[in-house]
Amino acid sequence: MHTEAGPIVMAHVEENQDPVKVAVEVSPLEVTNAEARAAASRRDVVRDVHGVVLGRAHRGRIPGVVAALSVVAAGAGVARWLDLGARLATRRRRRTNGLLLGLSALAGAALVRWQLQRLFTDEPPYDVELRHLDFEIRRYPVLEVARTAVSGTWAEALDEGFDRLASFIFGANVERDPATLAAGLHHRPKKLPMTTPVIASREGSHHVVSFVMPKGETPRSLPVPRDPRVTVEPLASRRVAVLRFHGTYSVDTLREKQEELFELVERAGLVPASDPVFAGYDPPWTLPFLRRVEVWLPIKG
Repeated sequence: MHTEAGPIVMAHVEENQDPVKVAVEVSPLEVTNAEARAAASRRDVVRDVHGVVLGRAHRGRIPGVVAALSVVAAGAGVARWLDLGARLATRRRRRTNGLLLGLSALAGAALVRWQLQRLFTDEPPYDVELRHLDFEIRRYPVLEVARTAVSGTWAEALDEGFDRLASFIFGANVERDPATLAAGLHHRPKKLPMTTPVIASREGSHHVVSFVMPKGETPRSLPVPRDPRVTVEPLASRRVAVLRFHGTYSVDTLREKQEELFELVERAGLVPASDPVFAGYDPPWTLPFLRRVEVWLPIKG
């Protein structure tokens, strides 16, 4: 059998971007073998060599690929964390803004109620016979009122009278015995809601301040005041000319508005029945330009 040196098979691959050449000497083949068998053997050898070399190349590339994938994964994690943080911050801002808006709305509503308390307070019913701008002719039914006479200046009398009547409706009273209309034996107080307006007028040497009693209260249901200076009695039905304005209710302002009301009544051909009456619809802490103030002039008819 004749033999000769086997052929040299060259394989070319790249490892870490550096070309690698591998030479493999193929074991001798019998000369008598057919050409097909020789070609098949060479293909098998080349495939094996490629497998070995590519395996080396892959093993050399794996750490770099792993490192690259680690960087990508870490970057993706950081990006996701930053995105999540941004979303959470946005949600917190929205919640904070919503909370602030809610608190602002509540504060605004409380301020409106504090300054415009009259809008949430009952006032006695009346019929309007004539209305022209701020001038009206009204007719009031019989009203139950709590009243007290106070000496001193107009401002002092208004403050003192308000305090006495406020104490009465807030509990400085005794429930009345419906049978005798006198103070009950159990001395239980009865709290009454605030109403509008506060009425004040001049009677002799005193100012008389009055609170209108709540709707539905009668002489039998109203309590007896503990303060003897406070009395509960009916106010006769009346027809009044009314002039409404906003602002302060100083003596000078009221005198000016009373004169204006007298002129309006005279022009309307009406006859006054008594002296003018002050009617205030707001607490003292209401800003002057928000106050509803009226001057009433009882008229005949």
